[in-house]
Amino acid sequence: MERSNMSESFDGSSVERSVPRQPDVKEAIADEAKRIVTGARRANYGKPENNFERIARLWTAHLKNTGRDVEIVAGDVSLLMILMKVARLAETPDHRDSFVDVVGYALTGAEVNGVSAT
Repeated sequence: MERSNMSESFDGSSVERSVPRQPDVKEAIADEAKRIVTGARRANYGKPENNFERIARLWTAHLKNTGRDVEIVAGDVSLLMILMKVARLAETPDHRDSFVDVVGYALTGAEVNGVSAT
């Protein structure tokens, strides 16, 4: 990443030189999360709607089989996974991958819950 910077040369004319731009952590994490959820993860696990529905059914079955009458739906999965990542961040608040995962779960959660793109 570079940005342009104009400076004056010895003869008074302007000279353009490139100055490396420091990466922005917000951009880097958001870009990585977007790349992951639209690429490899989708190829490995299929559409989030189907995967989150499968997860919700398994969690619901486990909870009911252990005496808790709780119904988890696909729309709950991303929020519950975000909460798991938040719990981990409480222990290691500088763990970059957890932040990437939080953004990724927010993106897939928006998709699964039918959030409008605009």
